[in-house]
Amino acid sequence: MIDRFNDTVFGLVINCEPMSVIPMPSPMKASRLYKMNITNCVIEDYYTEYNSPVINEIPDTLGIRKFGTM
Repeated sequence: MIDRFNDTVFGLVINCEPMSVIPMPSPMKASRLYKMNITNCVIEDYYTEYNSPVINEIPDTLGIRKFGTM
């Protein structure tokens, strides 16, 4: 079977209303995720997947991480 997304990478941009709460566990991995930009969010559940065997099997492809406020 041919994976037509094999060479494709993806970006994730989240812009919250000020002080909105989102769960975003570390190490923030997803297959072929290259860019993540999170703005105006309060991040919780940060350590819920830390050292998870399943998450550790996903390659770390995240090249650009940006967290902040506008």
